[in-house]
Amino acid sequence: MRSARRDRGRRSGRRGDAGRLTSAPRRPTEIEYLRLIETLAHEVVEQAAEEGWLEFGELGQQAPTALQRTVNALATELRFRHHPDDGCLDHLTEDA
Repeated sequence: MRSARRDRGRRSGRRGDAGRLTSAPRRPTEIEYLRLIETLAHEVVEQAAEEGWLEFGELGQQAPTALQRTVNALATELRFRHHPDDGCLDHLTEDA
């Protein structure tokens, strides 16, 4: 078991190329974080499509496993629900 003192030292920074202590990576802004999550969600949906089991809407909720139903719900949300400033140019509102 590691000592708490040694763990605290490791958390405060990390070693750079020459063994110098460097600062921890910058935390993303809320918008950066949300964009990252959306990008990852699109990758999950793309993988499901490549595996050949992606379905949308009600048909997607009839999938045999909970994971497939959840990914299908995610895909439906990403494809059919859009919000102001979400970056989706395909689905501009009529008054835009």
